[in-house]
Amino acid sequence: MSNITHQFLNQIFYKHNKFDKLHSLNLLEPTFYNFEKKMEFMKKMNSDLDIDHEYVMNLPDNKHEYLANSNTNSPTIKIETNPIVNVTPTMKKDTTPTFVERSGPTFVERSGPTFVEPNQGDTLFWCVYMAVHGIAEYEQISRNYGIAELNEKQKISEFITKNPNAFKDTNMKLTKVALKEVMSDFMTNQKSLSFQSLIVLSVFYQRPIYIINKQKSIYLPFLPNIHDENKDERQIIYIYVNSERRGKYKWISTQDIKTIESTMFAMEHYDHALKSISQYKIDELKHIQQKLNIQIDESVKKPKKQDIYNAILQYSTLM
Repeated sequence: MSNITHQFLNQIFYKHNKFDKLHSLNLLEPTFYNFEKKMEFMKKMNSDLDIDHEYVMNLPDNKHEYLANSNTNSPTIKIETNPIVNVTPTMKKDTTPTFVERSGPTFVERSGPTFVEPNQGDTLFWCVYMAVHGIAEYEQISRNYGIAELNEKQKISEFITKNPNAFKDTNMKLTKVALKEVMSDFMTNQKSLSFQSLIVLSVFYQRPIYIINKQKSIYLPFLPNIHDENKDERQIIYIYVNSERRGKYKWISTQDIKTIESTMFAMEHYDHALKSISQYKIDELKHIQQKLNIQIDESVKKPKKQDIYNAILQYSTLM
């Protein structure tokens, strides 16, 4: 009981206060002053004072005056009420409202690693936040997710201002105009991060971010430094497109990067999945087509290079 009490006292006086989860208060129940403990206390007091209840009950009607005027050497005791004997407490119906928490993440168990789906509006931002800071810190935010998001974006905006050249080595370039747009987006309440904002997050956290569409077998990598040959696979943030909720994402803590790169197609950019057509041979485009199992329009009997190229472009969208 002492350990539980200390646990809650620590949460009162230190950084993280978790009394928002009402069921946690049940842990303090052993310390409550309830009816049973009140009866034990009264019995102990009566015993210590050595009150003869039978004697008191047999006094005349003016027993209070009688006791007050008594010349006995015993302590003078004024009985305000008759002693309680065999009283059964009245059980009241519990009217405590039930709180359903909707702020925390949803854990979806599947074969293999667990997917985590944030319940906040901007699931893309919170997937990255959980990957960087951990689920425990994410849950500690409790109800102030809007403030936490604003504070984090303010830190990133300050980083952009102080380090405008930090984005030159990414696999997708950002112009100064684009960086200003990102900072402007951070100051407003966006429903979801833009992909150019995701480039900024990748550089700020120095973590590669992979956006994956498993149904289409395509992924979009955001790399903070294309010259870094010592890529630590444990640092990669894997975020999946939520096929059941359009525009939403879910995070998975671990993934086999070799399987992703060998079985899926890597998009070149969020605006265009392919490089210019002149940079491909027709056999290369056919290989991509077969890998993604893309069907060419049946009306085209002998697909040309442009036909295959257009079919891949039309298919390769993340959403």
